[in-house]
Amino acid sequence: MDVCKRVRQFSVDFVNWIGIGRIVATTGGVVLVIVGGWWVMRTPTLPIESRIPFAPQTVEIESGSIGSSAIATTSTIPLTIMVHVAGEVVHPGIVVIDGDSRVIDALTAAGGPTSRADLNPVNLAASLVDAAQIYIPRLGEVPRSKVNRPLPGVNLPPASIDNSTVWSTKPQPIDVNLATEQQLVELPGIG
Repeated sequence: MDVCKRVRQFSVDFVNWIGIGRIVATTGGVVLVIVGGWWVMRTPTLPIESRIPFAPQTVEIESGSIGSSAIATTSTIPLTIMVHVAGEVVHPGIVVIDGDSRVIDALTAAGGPTSRADLNPVNLAASLVDAAQIYIPRLGEVPRSKVNRPLPGVNLPPASIDNSTVWSTKPQPIDVNLATEQQLVELPGIG
């Protein structure tokens, strides 16, 4: 019992020496720090956007003409696309990647850049389309001029071309306020 009396007397002397107000303030500060640490480190609740279901892998787009006889056409976004990766890559050639991929994904699928590759002129974040070509230049290489390739179904010439056909550029718009009489006569639906 002597030990219990000593511990009790020590506790009473300690509280009297420090003071009850300091003990309460210190205990409150420690509790506040623990609660604040828990609040900062806790896992936040998921936002409502995370509970929205994902769209399907293929998206159907319907388009029609204005009026009573609308004709619907559907097209789908491809799940995979084929792109040509050329230049300073480990494995140049055709790679098959997801339809929503970026240039960096195609570069990774081709084995990555070589040690002589210059990635500064290449937009690694650009979106890709099917049949695209990505060229990775060598360090110090003069930039290549861009080759405009026809897009499928948009600007391809007709299947059969006779030699007498001359392809001309699209006619420039005519400013009606400054046009000559001859230019106005040549306009379709006016002359």
